[in-house]
Amino acid sequence: MALKILPTEDGIPRIEGTFHLDPDRASLQKVRRALAGNDPEIPATRAMAILFESDFPNKHRDFEALLEDEAAPTLLRRLAAVYLGRLQTPEAVDVLITRLHTRDESILIAILQSLGVAGGRRAIEAITEFQRDLRFAAHEANVAAALIAHRIGIEGYELPIPPELRFLDMDRTCAGKLEFTTASRNDVEFCLRALGRLPFGIELSEQPSFQVRCQQQAWMILLNRDFVAPDALVRTARHKAILGVIATRSRETGLYSPSFVLLTTPAPGQERVRILACRVNGQVIFGGEIQVDGARANFSIRAVARPGAFAVSIQGSFADRHLRIDEALASLAPQVEQLKPAAEAAPGE
Repeated sequence: MALKILPTEDGIPRIEGTFHLDPDRASLQKVRRALAGNDPEIPATRAMAILFESDFPNKHRDFEALLEDEAAPTLLRRLAAVYLGRLQTPEAVDVLITRLHTRDESILIAILQSLGVAGGRRAIEAITEFQRDLRFAAHEANVAAALIAHRIGIEGYELPIPPELRFLDMDRTCAGKLEFTTASRNDVEFCLRALGRLPFGIELSEQPSFQVRCQQQAWMILLNRDFVAPDALVRTARHKAILGVIATRSRETGLYSPSFVLLTTPAPGQERVRILACRVNGQVIFGGEIQVDGARANFSIRAVARPGAFAVSIQGSFADRHLRIDEALASLAPQVEQLKPAAEAAPGE
């Protein structure tokens, strides 16, 4: 069964296993008719997925035309921005940059999110210049700049988060265990195919990868290929980086979608690194610290305080491509009391 990627209204492509392409149905002319809403056999959203997967030349121009068509439905224009970001090409990024002046907030947010996962120095400079006249989507612009800065490892452009980020304390009398296991190659391949090419602009390593389970929930932790080698950990203490991605498996469909991006920033002190797990919109959900000791990284991660949050405490180490978990607990009910400043949370505490 061929796996195909289809979009949904939230802009996250999904795997679909029943639609097969053939030379006739996948002709560029037919796809373009469908994009214009003139082909009853193929919905426009499906035509965009076909176009994205195809080897059609200059397909970024078709997405560009749709993005610039103010008469087109807003959903299709947003999806065009999403697919331009997923193309991961300089030409597609240039198209997104040229549309930063749009005044449709929902489309602008999609453009900024795509630049956050695909842009480089030129994109971050354009976003900075654009912010001078910004009247809306300021938060999304800051998040996009922060993601780019972490991906290319430059200073500044911090995530727009409260200066006193606070963690939830763990009540161990009302907690369950998080189960960490090494992911199988088949599971990793399925997850990577669901996520698509270069999520957040990084190449994900197939191994090592890890699955996390808590009751009926399941997640996959995929690491940035640049930081799998033993000597690569030291680099996290030198400059910002995207350490990896956490994907969530849907209980309804069994498919994976990206939930968190892992961002690291050098912290004061020898070989200390701050780590944050944030959503695409920049909301920080987990945070903590990594202590790099040669080829070993000791880490402590907790849930960030927010309404309805569940306390989480994970402590362990990573060395020689192996993950050791010393503690992995999640509260069984939301906790909002006994907040602790993030600055006090340290590895091994």
